[in-house]
Amino acid sequence: MSLPPIDPNLPVEERAKLEWRINPALRAEFRSEGAYTAYLRHHEAEQIKLKSNIK
Repeated sequence: MSLPPIDPNLPVEERAKLEWRINPALRAEFRSEGAYTAYLRHHEAEQIKLKSNIK
């Protein structure tokens, strides 16, 4: 079963909430929606940080 696409332009909190609700693997891996939201926020901040340091 394929999961429906989620708009990558949505704010991180909205994307996390949608992903959490439709993806049972995320619910198995993360204890709560809040934990997944925090992970996603941190992950995206690190991605931006790494990209901004490229010379």
